[in-house]
Amino acid sequence: MEEGGVQTPGGVEEVLDQLIQNQEVIRDVVKLLVLLHRSGLIPFLVGILERRDEVLEFLSQETSRGNLLGNLMGIYSVLNGDIRVNSTPTLSELIAELRDPAVRRGLMKVIKMLRWFGGTAEEGES
Repeated sequence: MEEGGVQTPGGVEEVLDQLIQNQEVIRDVVKLLVLLHRSGLIPFLVGILERRDEVLEFLSQETSRGNLLGNLMGIYSVLNGDIRVNSTPTLSELIAELRDPAVRRGLMKVIKMLRWFGGTAEEGES
């Protein structure tokens, strides 16, 4: 059988043949899944999918405010190393940053996300 240009096995014997022929691919996929799970990405994505209505509402609000793209670009820049982040700020530097309304808004968003992720984690543990 063929689905979308990919040969799909029909019987048990064909399935076993495909598994034998694609051992390396299967090992790579299993390794990828293990790494994604260890990193927390799979539970994160499961949480997003389980609460997709809330996530879509949040994303639509951010998009309508024009913040979403800017926030994503900022996160990408920090992760990419384009923006240097002082890894050991002093307490007085942190308190001084809290005077900035943009910092306070961003901090509240992070706190809300942490609360949401914590709620998702608790649901997954029960």
